[in-house]
Amino acid sequence: MACAQAAAKVAASASTPTATTSASRDGLAELIAPAGPACARRPPMVETSVLVMLTASLAASRSPGRGSLAEISGFGVLPDGPLKRPEDTILGTANGISGKGAGAMGLRASVAIDLGTVNTLVSVAGRGLVIEEPSAIALDRATGRVTAVGTAADALAGKEPQYIEVIHPLRDGVIAELDASVAMLQAFLRRARLHRSPLRSSVVVCVPSGATGVERRSLAAAVEALRLHSVVRLIDEPVAAAAGAGFDLADGSGGFIVDVGGGTTEAALLAGRHVVRVQSLRVAGNAMDETIVQAVRAEYGLLLGRNGARSLKMAVGVAADAAGWVEAVGVDAARRTPRAQQVPGWLVAQALEHPVATIVGSVQEILSDIPPNLAEDVVRGKIRLAGGGALLPGLADRIEAATGIPVLVVDDPLRCVVRGAAEILERGDGLEGTRPD
Repeated sequence: MACAQAAAKVAASASTPTATTSASRDGLAELIAPAGPACARRPPMVETSVLVMLTASLAASRSPGRGSLAEISGFGVLPDGPLKRPEDTILGTANGISGKGAGAMGLRASVAIDLGTVNTLVSVAGRGLVIEEPSAIALDRATGRVTAVGTAADALAGKEPQYIEVIHPLRDGVIAELDASVAMLQAFLRRARLHRSPLRSSVVVCVPSGATGVERRSLAAAVEALRLHSVVRLIDEPVAAAAGAGFDLADGSGGFIVDVGGGTTEAALLAGRHVVRVQSLRVAGNAMDETIVQAVRAEYGLLLGRNGARSLKMAVGVAADAAGWVEAVGVDAARRTPRAQQVPGWLVAQALEHPVATIVGSVQEILSDIPPNLAEDVVRGKIRLAGGGALLPGLADRIEAATGIPVLVVDDPLRCVVRGAAEILERGDGLEGTRPD
């Protein structure tokens, strides 16, 4: 009956994450969901409360011929059976952790998660960044067993190994495949030695500002399914990025942040912890890679992989003087054999023009509607550029030329969002602006 009600809720939603259909993903769903023919066929995204109920037996679930997720992945959850003594399982004491994470914070751990399209980063209070891995999971096609997670799984992407399916469970900054996301997060948090605690911990998950209600609930559901006994809150990525970029969110001053990630670009004008204007674009690093792949194929009949396109992107960028040549290796589209090709810089810059112009246009549009009282804060504080896309050669110069406002690439832009989320958790401010599950 509960499964029928959950299915009805999903059917009523305007959009849902993509359902998993392959044999390997069906096996993964069996490992995560409790046994039972009706529940096993449920769509992977349901309301948070239903998902938590259905996944309550995650650690003990079994499928014929398989062990638990813990046994299969090598990381898993706490061993079956009763909890150990609190001092053996509470973050901050079990592994001899000392310092700021010990004591009260050790008893109630604060965790910040940047669950990105390309990379997942996890920061734990008192320990700092503990996970920085590609958002990828590899499954055995026949059995559904988890064979690799993170870097090891991503290394197989696009290489078509027999019997292995590599899944990137997030698209455009939100969860597309819930079961795979839960299994991936489970493995990451086990690596981080983050166990369930008898006291509630605080978990903040960063989410694109343009994510729908369904997409937000799926993010919260993925974390709730880990059974960390935590209060899960969602915080818009621009707010976290602004904190990580050095803006003071406590005094109400203004700031402009542009966060160019793998799946989304967030351009936002803020006043303290509050978003004043924002545009969330599903045009970012992955879209840039795709335009390069298409351009090289059209010009030279060469099929490039993801890594080859990224290398060209970072080597050339959108610099106005994109001259010279860069070697790329791919597959000849006609002969289906490998070959090397010298690619001119102008072709790469031309391919990047549309996504870059879209990002610059969003910044200009926000500035055209800026409240006068924020103008001075933005000009003096500069537009701050974060995310992996901030490292694209020529992007900062393009934004500065188009707006007439200085643009600053923040320190360590790849970790800016998770750094800001962790800072907000540590100070305890900014949580009024988060959205609970």
